[in-house]
Amino acid sequence: MTVPEYRNRNPTVRGCVLEIFNPRRMIAACPLAFGEIGVKKRVINVLNYKKPAVWLIVTSVIICIVAVVCFLTNPRKAPISFGTIQITWANTLDLRSNEPASYKLNDAELGELRDRLRDLKIGRKNHDYGGFTPMYSLSIKAQGMEQFMIACYNRDGTHVGLMYQGEYYRIENDDFSRYLSSICAGENRAEAPGNKGRLSLNNVIMLSQKGEELSWEDFEPFFYVETGSGLYIRLYEINPLFSLLMGGDNPDNKPMYIRLRTNTEPEDAIDIRTEDVTAFISKHRDDMPDSLLLPPLEESR
Repeated sequence: MTVPEYRNRNPTVRGCVLEIFNPRRMIAACPLAFGEIGVKKRVINVLNYKKPAVWLIVTSVIICIVAVVCFLTNPRKAPISFGTIQITWANTLDLRSNEPASYKLNDAELGELRDRLRDLKIGRKNHDYGGFTPMYSLSIKAQGMEQFMIACYNRDGTHVGLMYQGEYYRIENDDFSRYLSSICAGENRAEAPGNKGRLSLNNVIMLSQKGEELSWEDFEPFFYVETGSGLYIRLYEINPLFSLLMGGDNPDNKPMYIRLRTNTEPEDAIDIRTEDVTAFISKHRDDMPDSLLLPPLEESR
């Protein structure tokens, strides 16, 4: 029997032969390049390709570099804040002379140190300071904070740093550097209160009754610290919560301001000549320790 005769008699074989000789359409496993359907269009796209402008390449590279730097770095956070610092004690140590000198700061000097620290900016870490012995230094303890040290590591005062929690940070402030050198050497020490009394809230209430007639002389019986530079500014510490700041161009003239303020927020203040002192104190009674509470305040204005 010939093959054609066998194929015609057996339908199964006939079907297989038809499947073999009839081409089938294949499904593409992946899309064509460039998203096109024909070779011609792909070739045209390749021939029409233009290199991006130089400025576009440079801009893209810069953006990528900035993005990488931003993701690799963290914003610098100050290691310590002096905005509301309440210093309890501070000691100096000076090794510049043959005989090391050390002394404890009195209340007046602590007040000046606190005011200088409040505006002090702390720089970046500098681990090099850890390998040097300070030439002179201030060791400071404040409420709610670990003890820290501010020191200078050379004689000319150009390497001043903060040591806090085992880390070292640069301080680049010429005015504070001069102050640190002077206070550690015992120069121009502020006088201790002596026979002058501390200003109290009751004193402030009584003085405020004079209003615009208040003068520098009215505050002479009370101890103060000079904090001005160019202007006359006197700071009167009252208690851990309140202080009074008086300033002007000349003690022979009337003060420009006489402000009762809170130590935690110095901007929260009133001028005692024109504003209600008793109301201001009463507003902050809840912030005062029991030992500092006054008897019920009488209306004074």
